[in-house]
Amino acid sequence: RIVDRKDAIIKSLSQDLAEAEEQYQLALRSHLQNIDMLVENQGSRIASLHREYSEELEQLKQEYSTEREKMIKSHQFECNDLQDIMFAMEQEFNELKTEALHDFQSQKDEIKNKNLEEKHALRMQLEGAVEELWRQFQEALKQYNSTTEDRKKHFEDLKAKDMKSAQEIELQMRKLQKIHDSINQQKAKMACNARDCEERNKMLKDEKESILVHFSQLKGQMNKFRENQRSKLTALTVLSSKTIKELKDKHQKGECILKLAEMCRKLETEEEKVLPFYASTLTEQEEKEIEAWCSRNLRMTWLM
Repeated sequence: RIVDRKDAIIKSLSQDLAEAEEQYQLALRSHLQNIDMLVENQGSRIASLHREYSEELEQLKQEYSTEREKMIKSHQFECNDLQDIMFAMEQEFNELKTEALHDFQSQKDEIKNKNLEEKHALRMQLEGAVEELWRQFQEALKQYNSTTEDRKKHFEDLKAKDMKSAQEIELQMRKLQKIHDSINQQKAKMACNARDCEERNKMLKDEKESILVHFSQLKGQMNKFRENQRSKLTALTVLSSKTIKELKDKHQKGECILKLAEMCRKLETEEEKVLPFYASTLTEQEEKEIEAWCSRNLRMTWLM
């Protein structure tokens, strides 16, 4: 009877042990499935984050390339426009300068020829008048020698002719004064044209300087925008590196937990192996020591 009772107890214990083993296997499979699901979810999350990062990075690269091409084309177009404007302004200035020089030279030659002609005509006229007076003086001298009355009469005639000659000389002097005034007017006109040309040149230079200042401002804005985009790209790269580092840390923590679970499983008692979930029997000091040991191993693993 005692033997039968012992056999019954052994069978009961064997059955309990088999049930405990079955529960342990069930709990182990559930735990491994949970771990596999956790690893799979973490892997899919990392892949999703990496894919999103790649897509955003590619999109930023495309936007940066598109904006850069637009700005380069705009800058090239503006440079071409400025070159065309400067070339047109130079052509216009050269044409105005050539035309002014041509007009000045033609007016100068015309005035010079006119003065020479008038001078030559006046000289011929005066020479003829002098010769005529000299001839008349010789005749008067001959007649004076012959008779006084005839000389007096002739003197009166010469006096009248002298007055007439004086009037003609005065008239010629007036003509010369008019010619001199005309020359002064032409000189004043030339000076006015020179001032106008200088003012136009000054206006063109001011316009050129304003265009260069505008070009410098546009170039500064383009450089500022480029620096801003570069800083944004740098910040995005730093954030992505930080995210990858955090994910690696979490992955290493999970591996450390799995290793600790395997090590603890070897140290479990029969009762702990049978019960899948049990209350912790560690003291607070032991838990702190285990946490410190885990953090130290994790740090060593990360440094390796």
